[in-house]
Amino acid sequence: MRVLLALWVMVGALSSAEPPTFKRDIAPIFKAKCKKCHGLLVKQKGFSLRSLKAIRKGGESGAVIVPGKPELSILVQQLSLPAQNPKRMPPIVEKAQLTEAEKKLIAAWVKAGAK
Repeated sequence: MRVLLALWVMVGALSSAEPPTFKRDIAPIFKAKCKKCHGLLVKQKGFSLRSLKAIRKGGESGAVIVPGKPELSILVQQLSLPAQNPKRMPPIVEKAQLTEAEKKLIAAWVKAGAK
């Protein structure tokens, strides 16, 4: 039931006239599933997902999002890699895995300009 409700909320966000926003749609996903490695205290590879400013700053590899172009955004690419790929995020050993709906919502947010 919870999964269906979450999926319904995310699909609604994708289909609404209003594009996804960081504060309303994306930050809660990152907080729930990514803060262990990319939060305030721990910043794997120098990268934090804590704020929009930190995301735009990027990490050791440079920029991770290209607003308007999810296909060129490292963040979206790494979320979409197969489980066996060591560059996949989050790593398969982590319990907190993103759902397909969450990945699509993040890609839609990047496509809408990552605001």
